[in-house]
Amino acid sequence: MGGIFVRDDITAFHLSNNPSAIGKIAVTPYSSIFYFLERIAPCNMDRMFHLAHQHQHTSNLGQLSSLIRTLLLFLLFVLPVQSSALLSHSSNAIQQKIDAIETELQRLPEKILITTPATLGYRSTELNTSSEQVEIEVLFPETAAIDLVVLMPAVFSDGTHNFRIYGFPERFLIERIFPDGSSDILADFRNEDYHVLDLEPQLFPCPDTKPISGIRVTSTRSPANQPFNRIEYAVAFSELYAFAGNRNIALHAPIKASNAVRTLNVWSPQYLVDGFTISHPINPRIRKPQVDYLSMSHGVILNYDLEEIKTIDELRLWPAACARPYRPPFIVGADFPTQILFEKLDHPNDPTPDLLYQTPVPPPPHPGSHPFMLRLPSTKGRYFRLSLSKGFPDPRLGYSDSIALGEIELIGNGKILSGDTIPETERKQISGPIHRKLHYLKDKKTSEGNIVPLRQWLEQFSLQRNLIRRQKELQIQLELTRRQEKQRSAVLITVGYALIIILALMVLIARLLASRRWNKMREQIAADLHDEVGANLSGIAHSTEMAMELIPSPDPTVTELLNVSILAARQTAIETRNLTQLLENRKNGEGIDTMIRTTATRILGNMDFSCTFNETLLSNVLKPTQKWDLLFFVKEALNNIIKHAEANHVAIETRIKDSRLQLSISDNGKGIPNKRLPLRHLEDRAKRLKGKMQIESKEGEGTRILLTLSPRKIR
Repeated sequence: MGGIFVRDDITAFHLSNNPSAIGKIAVTPYSSIFYFLERIAPCNMDRMFHLAHQHQHTSNLGQLSSLIRTLLLFLLFVLPVQSSALLSHSSNAIQQKIDAIETELQRLPEKILITTPATLGYRSTELNTSSEQVEIEVLFPETAAIDLVVLMPAVFSDGTHNFRIYGFPERFLIERIFPDGSSDILADFRNEDYHVLDLEPQLFPCPDTKPISGIRVTSTRSPANQPFNRIEYAVAFSELYAFAGNRNIALHAPIKASNAVRTLNVWSPQYLVDGFTISHPINPRIRKPQVDYLSMSHGVILNYDLEEIKTIDELRLWPAACARPYRPPFIVGADFPTQILFEKLDHPNDPTPDLLYQTPVPPPPHPGSHPFMLRLPSTKGRYFRLSLSKGFPDPRLGYSDSIALGEIELIGNGKILSGDTIPETERKQISGPIHRKLHYLKDKKTSEGNIVPLRQWLEQFSLQRNLIRRQKELQIQLELTRRQEKQRSAVLITVGYALIIILALMVLIARLLASRRWNKMREQIAADLHDEVGANLSGIAHSTEMAMELIPSPDPTVTELLNVSILAARQTAIETRNLTQLLENRKNGEGIDTMIRTTATRILGNMDFSCTFNETLLSNVLKPTQKWDLLFFVKEALNNIIKHAEANHVAIETRIKDSRLQLSISDNGKGIPNKRLPLRHLEDRAKRLKGKMQIESKEGEGTRILLTLSPRKIR
């Protein structure tokens, strides 16, 4: 088989030596224009290459203009933001640190200062000079390997509801006392000032844990001008803790202190280790009101079964934050038992239990909202009995006829042993009925919040204050950095706007030059196509007609071939004229809508189709080059329908939606199988039009191709 085969991305023109193929010849003029340019007018190809070179130069100029315009838009709209972003690297890093601290603070418990603690702690008498020494010894009931010593500062109110540190020494020495009477230094601040920055526990870790029998604190210089009681010099502490793991060995330990003030329920050396301080180990972030146990009687007996033998050395009773009526005003510690009896039983009905604790005479201070911590002799057992009576009078009523508690904790070696144990009430109560809410005595909550282990609370208390100080320092640093960045950003923006003005002028000049050059080149291409290609095609048609007249008895096949050639040449000449008018953007030329209708008629033949166009949109909105690409897009879509769709109706429509021009080509054919997607030729045309193509197709239900051009691409 011989012949000529011309193929582009739209259609084919095939001439074969096989006579039976004559009726299958398909001619699409635009597809053959460049074939005729190459085959028929070789003498003018140099001219076309010259124009192509000019087009490339104009395209480069347009690309430069587009690049400058993009840079201009970047500077105009992005420069103020980006300049700040570029310069805000340091401030962002600081802000990230602040946010990280804030996240950590949210994890830590909040601290609530108690305005009326049960006791204030230890205070020395008035000192003659600031350098007068004050010595305090805490002697443990047993030797223990202490790994952390904590000193809690004493505080006073300045009359404005603000608390200030009171009496914490500026210079001091902390020593560990060994069982043989020797000692070593744990912390030495005799030669440098020690500054307490906030109302927080002061932690002194022990690097090497050795069994010791006590702690000695010696003040060598006290702070001056104490506002409390108009005393010039004094030393004071709220509480001293000595931890062996989680156990506070210093709780209720004997105290030896020089020149101490002794005021009932206010100051005393023993109040230094009674467990009462300016705050209590509660996390108030998670609150659940009315989680207290309430007994509507003058007393209650609670029996504990720990299910196995355990060693107990401490008992903690948490007061109720709000007493019996559970109504305002908010009362702390009302109905707390003033008579406490704690016993160990060998079996549940043991008639002779071992006494572990009984309220002394005079009774200990009323705990307020702080947990009442009782040191017990280390005792092993499974069964224990807690008898509570004589609730502290409710100040609103003047009396108490019930017992209210927030939580009860039986502790051994710093660990809560009664956490999952619900006590049972004695059948024979002291008097009155029982309001049973015993499960609230093991939920590790009070009405003020969740209970936090004592050592963990002290460490988190100190960490929280350090983080808050660091956060404030970073806030100051952030403000200074942002001020500097703002100044640098102002300078950068000023320079940027100056560049914007220069680039704007460059864009105007580049666009003007590109527009002039493109218009001239387009007119040259149109003129050459009209004059050279049109004349040559007309000449071919005329010469072919003369050849037919000169053949005396032409073969029917030859006659048909010559007629097809004449038809193709004349039709191509007409389409070339339309193309030149399209490139020259003539108002009196054939419109793009007419070209689409003509193309649809030629490709679809006798198939039923409809075209709905807005001539104003197609003629006035689109550029000549866009009209060219749009026409080829329609040709490719219609050819695909003819080849593959098996449709009997096609609809072509244009419309404006959301300020965008949309072209829709739909058919009622068999649809496009998924394996045939995507349609690359159509996608390439859509990219050249800077548009977005969507294909909606279902097998057996037809296909709809939607091309959408953005407003910026159709101006």
